Amino acid sequence: GNKLNKLIYLQTKSILKDSRAAGNKMQLNSTFRSCSEQTYLRSINCPASSLPAESCSPPTEKPGESLHNYGMAIDFGCDGYAIFSTSPCYTWLKDNANKYKFVQRDKEPWHWSLTGK
Repeated sequence: GNKLNKLIYLQTKSILKDSRAAGNKMQLNSTFRSCSEQTYLRSINCPASSLPAESCSPPTEKPGESLHNYGMAIDFGCDGYAIFSTSPCYTWLKDNANKYKFVQRDKEPWHWSLTGK
């Protein structure tokens, strides 16, 4: 049920396969999202719509500026862990992300893309 841009599909498929082979239960929590979904998230994460993404908690881009709007960003999860940054999936991804050319967004351990944005 997750939509991804074809430019990151193969890397994502490999990340899931390889992390599971290492004993982790990596999952995709959020991939493509529409601008209306982005508008909603921004409304609940930002005190004012004009603020930069980093002023939101968690950082939330404006609609049309999020890589999620293009299927080019992934929010990962780890089955059995409410907080991704404390999971073995996160440790594995940090150690292996460079193989897949993925970069973590600052202050968002769950959010990964080719640019870190």
